[in-house]
Amino acid sequence: MFSIMRPLGHSLLFSPSLCPGAGGVSSAAVADAILDAVVDFVKSKLAVTVQHVTLVIFQQPMLKDFHDSMKKNEPPPATKQQSWFSRISDITGITRITSAIFSSSSPKDSKEEEEEPKVFELRENIEPAIIHLCAESHESVKAASDWLQNLITKDQHENTITDTWIRDLDDKDRGVLAQLQRDNGVYINFDSPQSTIKVKGRTKDVLEVSNKIEAMIKDVRDKKTREREAELCSNVVEWGYYQGTNFTPFNKMTNLELEKAYIDKSAVDIHIAGVKYKAIAERKSALDPKGNKITLQRNPKD
Repeated sequence: MFSIMRPLGHSLLFSPSLCPGAGGVSSAAVADAILDAVVDFVKSKLAVTVQHVTLVIFQQPMLKDFHDSMKKNEPPPATKQQSWFSRISDITGITRITSAIFSSSSPKDSKEEEEEPKVFELRENIEPAIIHLCAESHESVKAASDWLQNLITKDQHENTITDTWIRDLDDKDRGVLAQLQRDNGVYINFDSPQSTIKVKGRTKDVLEVSNKIEAMIKDVRDKKTREREAELCSNVVEWGYYQGTNFTPFNKMTNLELEKAYIDKSAVDIHIAGVKYKAIAERKSALDPKGNKITLQRNPKD
């Protein structure tokens, strides 16, 4: 089949289904035979142009047989759980088939898992639309194909977001990117070293996703800036309160809020032992809703 398809430039092949039960063959044996054949082909030199192998399983009970067969071909599990970021990286062979059907991937070497990749493309979330064209002549098929391609291309757009704060996006933020891609049907490329995120897809979807990504980056920038400001403030002054004769310092964020209120001569809400207090920093006191008062202390640092 390969020798026939290559000269014709074909890249898609439909083969007849294998029916379990025919000739007394079990469904598990059929699953093993199909997957073994795919693995053998992947390992051969003929697999250079094959990108995906799709198995359509019509009988629900056979899902378990295919899953069990795939599990037998996977390497033993690593001791460290694979991170979300590593799971979206490119994989090959039988593990690619497993991830396509059951949304799982093979464990990688623990040394590789210690460092997350800095550049990734969220390919696994994209479900392609496949259109089959039939006509009386090759020219008619090509004309229809060109028309469709032009129609699709007209509504495509790419936007590159560049911001140094992209490097500060964490695993949770990357999860948000994956969810945005799933929900909006766009393609996202994340490049931490270059501080860029590329969004490709329909113009309307790209604009909407880009706005959400920029808002997410702004939140990260505001959070990190505030954390650094709080760190600097803690090196200059320390706020705390007294419980009897014991002095308890506030955390860095509350310390920053109290110092700003002290400079602005304003009030600020703070929490002490889970209770909300209205603090008047200038007077170095705080009151809870019942009127109970706590004395605050401001200690400048040399």
